[in-house]
Amino acid sequence: MSIWLIRLWRDMPLRTLFFLNVLAAGFFLLAPFLAPNDPLEVHADLALAAPSTLYPLGNDALGRCFLSRLLAGGSGSLFFTFFIVLAVAFLGMGLGMTAALVGGRIEFLFMRFLDVALSVPTMALTLVMVAVFGNGLTTTALAIISVSWLVYARTSHAVVLGFRESGFVQQARMGGVGRGRILSHYVLPNVLPHIIILMTQDFGDKLLMLSTLSLLGLGAQPPTPEWGFMLSEGKAYLERAPLLLIAPGFLIFFHVVLFNLLGDRLQDVLDPKRGI
Repeated sequence: MSIWLIRLWRDMPLRTLFFLNVLAAGFFLLAPFLAPNDPLEVHADLALAAPSTLYPLGNDALGRCFLSRLLAGGSGSLFFTFFIVLAVAFLGMGLGMTAALVGGRIEFLFMRFLDVALSVPTMALTLVMVAVFGNGLTTTALAIISVSWLVYARTSHAVVLGFRESGFVQQARMGGVGRGRILSHYVLPNVLPHIIILMTQDFGDKLLMLSTLSLLGLGAQPPTPEWGFMLSEGKAYLERAPLLLIAPGFLIFFHVVLFNLLGDRLQDVLDPKRGI
């Protein structure tokens, strides 16, 4: 583990991208303290009003402060995306590593289940799960988690297979080390870099998926501000107030690109073929 930590520390572009991601995400996660107005407060007389001192980005179709809704929407979108990515990584990594270490019939049945589940498009499975859990940000997040851990399980399982028969694992077993300790002290440090890369690259995909479901009316419900749902609200006013559509769309695009760049750089830095 120390080798890839040294690589991360020494790479200046990676540190810069990491700082930008933390700054961008942290800004919106602190939205409740930065919003100039109540994002849910309606002013019918200010519907689609132009920017002013009190409302720097103007008002939406119901007269609500658009800047405050953008900030609150970012807080919701990014918080739930982080929650989804962390949950699927923890669940998938745990199940994948456990199956690889246990082996036998359990591993065989688990991998056949993964083969069948991964043969179905992720969005199709997600829509089915949304129909089961119902609409709303929380239930949509649970639906995405229930179908997204599969990739993490397959990745962690594949990595563990490369170490399962290695010398240091065999010596630990002969020395009487239990499976739990082997998993946490010998296998996890080798799996973690792969999972971190996958998590970073997966963040943009999960943000897009959450926004898409909200755009379709299956995610956030009115009056909850969320970038995908704000796209749905703003598309009807593209000619009169294009900012209502352009601003949330740009913020989604910006964060997806930023996290994808970080993920690609992480993959380059943690490439085992690269020297320190």
